[in-house]
Amino acid sequence: MTEIKLKPCPFCGCKDVAIYVVKYSGSCESLSDRRYFYCECMDCDARTGDNFDEDVELDMISSGKERAAFMWNIRVDKEA
Repeated sequence: MTEIKLKPCPFCGCKDVAIYVVKYSGSCESLSDRRYFYCECMDCDARTGDNFDEDVELDMISSGKERAAFMWNIRVDKEA
């Protein structure tokens, strides 16, 4: 398996960014006992939305973890 690399935070520039996995514990029964992933900056707490393994078909990505990284790393090109 290849290592997932995360870009620095787009808001504060911090390079300390992590991917978290959480077991869903909300009230939606169709999601019970499923896990989701998100990326979060350790400095300013910016984060992606929740990415379930079931969401990967949307982007043709193989896992919720990879989708969370993709969503974190996507950037709008800035032109001067």
